[in-house]
Amino acid sequence: MNIGFRQKLLHKLLIFSQTRSIGDANTNVFPRQLFLHDRGYVPTLGPPEITKILRLHESSLTSNKRGSSPIKGYDSNQLNANNPMEDRRMQARLLNTDGVLFGVLDGHAGPSCAESVSQRLLDYIALALLPSSKLEDFIKRPFTLIKEHKMKCVQDCIDDISSSHRANLQKFASETLSASDWDDEDEDPVAKALISAYIRLDANIGHDGLPKDGKLDGESLAIAMSGSCGCVAHISDLDVHVANVGDTRGVLGSLAADGNWTAKILTKEHNYDNKSEVDRILSAHPKSEEKFVLRDRRLLGQLVPLRSFGDMRYKWQSNRLQEVVNLINSPAASRLIPPYYHTPPYLICTPEVGNHRLTVRDRFLVLASDGLWDMLSADKVVQIVGNFLMGKETNTNFELPADDRSLLKIVTLLKDRRARIKHRTEDENASTHLIRHALGYDHKLVSEMLALPEDVARLHRDDITVTVIFFDSDYIARKAAAEVKNA
Repeated sequence: MNIGFRQKLLHKLLIFSQTRSIGDANTNVFPRQLFLHDRGYVPTLGPPEITKILRLHESSLTSNKRGSSPIKGYDSNQLNANNPMEDRRMQARLLNTDGVLFGVLDGHAGPSCAESVSQRLLDYIALALLPSSKLEDFIKRPFTLIKEHKMKCVQDCIDDISSSHRANLQKFASETLSASDWDDEDEDPVAKALISAYIRLDANIGHDGLPKDGKLDGESLAIAMSGSCGCVAHISDLDVHVANVGDTRGVLGSLAADGNWTAKILTKEHNYDNKSEVDRILSAHPKSEEKFVLRDRRLLGQLVPLRSFGDMRYKWQSNRLQEVVNLINSPAASRLIPPYYHTPPYLICTPEVGNHRLTVRDRFLVLASDGLWDMLSADKVVQIVGNFLMGKETNTNFELPADDRSLLKIVTLLKDRRARIKHRTEDENASTHLIRHALGYDHKLVSEMLALPEDVARLHRDDITVTVIFFDSDYIARKAAAEVKNA
């Protein structure tokens, strides 16, 4: 989807919509009703109904030990447009190394790949981060790598780690241990682990999907043929790393000294708008293919993201892809081979990793699928979350300062509180608040977007998945001060 997606969406809604409900007295009370020519009027949703729908898949966690971690909590939510939903989200604490992982996946061509990656990727990352001594222990006797915080699923999620997954992890541990002898001391170990985990999981997805003894496994093939973009953040002490493939995104929100909110994008989107990505793909294939590799802003004229998990029909060698087509033995199967498929692989799953050292100005990190970013810019998202936090602070009781109770101080505090009250909202979850804004925020627009029939909704919006991670400023300040003192 391009930058003008929202403008096109509003234009379509205006084409299909009627004016307002009957009765001049109710003109400003009832929203206009959306009219679909083959369905009639779409029912209007009231504010309580809208809020109930938006809150249905909320997840959140707040730390009980303030000041002991850089993370004081997170809010997360999802809203589906596809049925079944193709997005997934993850959160886990590493049990054998310091750090916490958060992830957002944006699937396409079905949910199979995103679902499989959501069940496996964090294990791969945790394993890649282990020191050599623990890798040796894992090879001898595998142990639990992560403790997940289960989030509500829009769809029924698989909760079954197969024996093949365990075998793949042990093999990955052996190869990681062997590679550790060649480590570059100047290389960022966390970035290296994230890249290694992405690449190895994707390779295993491809291997599992190939025919075995002339037979295909339907589930493994579905995972391999569908695809997923993916953004994962690793947070340990003051270090934040965000790995990304595709058009998911991670954005840091900071409060500047002048009181304004600033956004720092920690990831690069792999699509046609990324010139360096386009140049990378063109340089990887013969000059004779230049007109065909990227057509209509898509890979081989078909795929929008230029890096992803799965999507093996753009990665397998021609003879292996043809073997799969022959075994499916259906006229439609031939369409699995893209046109002008001469020098694969055309697609990779190597993530680009952004990193950031937390400062006392940093307040939160937003990870989201492109369902959010198609509707809102990074600057707008940070401003919305910043205002949400300001409004939320006014829900607590007002307390006079213990050190300075002068009239001037009290008046200043009350003025500040009055300014914050303007940002109070019925939403208690920051991700829910972002989704509401992505749908238009105005009750009329949100009602129309949520009331669209299931088979029509995807024409106007995408699945939306958002996770907002909040940082503990006191912890960051204390750690930063200690580092300066010890320097």
